[in-house]
Amino acid sequence: MTDDEHWKSAMLAKVAEDIHRVGHSVMGIFPDKEEKKPGFFYTVGRHQKNLPELLMVVNLAGPQGMDILNALSRAQPFTHGQLVDLGGKYPVLIIDATKPIVQKEYTRMVNAFYNTHDYQVQQVLLPDPNGRFPPDGLKPYRDQPILGEMPWTPQLSNI
Repeated sequence: MTDDEHWKSAMLAKVAEDIHRVGHSVMGIFPDKEEKKPGFFYTVGRHQKNLPELLMVVNLAGPQGMDILNALSRAQPFTHGQLVDLGGKYPVLIIDATKPIVQKEYTRMVNAFYNTHDYQVQQVLLPDPNGRFPPDGLKPYRDQPILGEMPWTPQLSNI
């Protein structure tokens, strides 16, 4: 077994253990500064409950990103455009992540774990400290790629 095969086998075992223990696993991927790609977090395990996996593409500290997806994973299904209150000043926005790049570049462990590309993904967008979602707002929040259609451009500071 090559090092890559051993790593993949160990990761799949860890994901299976997490899913058995809490119903999902959260993957955290560090930013790639050389290629100027942001870090991201995504779930594995919601698919088997007929729920979309969740994806968040923003440079946050590991525990912060994982905590957000863990909290959202305990909730019921979300609708496209739903604002979800996690107890902060502003809610997060959930959109259907429909661009092909999502499964090709972001949710690879879901592909490997379920051996399919036949699953849905919803993106979690974080507002900046003033309640603005991308493409508006302050860095790093405005740099979140929008991987589906925005239902509207809410400016929560005006609500």
